[in-house]
Amino acid sequence: MHLAESCGWWIPRKGIVLLSERPIYCEVNRAGRLHADGRMAIEYIDGFGVYANDGRRLPEKYGSLKTSDWQPKWLLEEKNSELRMTLIKAMGYDRICQALDAKKLDSWREYELIKIDNADVEPIVLLKMICPSTGKIHASRMPPDTRKARAAATMLNHGIDPETFVIEH
Repeated sequence: MHLAESCGWWIPRKGIVLLSERPIYCEVNRAGRLHADGRMAIEYIDGFGVYANDGRRLPEKYGSLKTSDWQPKWLLEEKNSELRMTLIKAMGYDRICQALDAKKLDSWREYELIKIDNADVEPIVLLKMICPSTGKIHASRMPPDTRKARAAATMLNHGIDPETFVIEH
């Protein structure tokens, strides 16, 4: 118990124990996930640390800035899909759509198909969905030639038309 109170991580092995110093700073969100805005979420005296947003590890280029300073254009450059979703969640769809001049292509029920033109690569077409039971917004990237929200929703559901789903409240 004294060891657990006196150090950070420790890993016992046969004949040896690996120890680390306690962090000088550690911040978590309400869910207990590493999270800090514009600084390392966990930091050690030697300068090592980790930037994190809602438990997702971030590179310094994102983590060292407050989320209010994040740029929607980064979505067009970021190759990692998990990082893109973190950026989207933190910035919000309205801010992204406005900054990137997104155009609404179609809508159907709780689905909206939007297109963001990008001169460097093919256009980005997203199907924005609002979960009817939680109200949370999700988005999935669709092929650039997708033009109908219902067709995109069917594609996401492995060819099953969402009209056949029963919505439970």
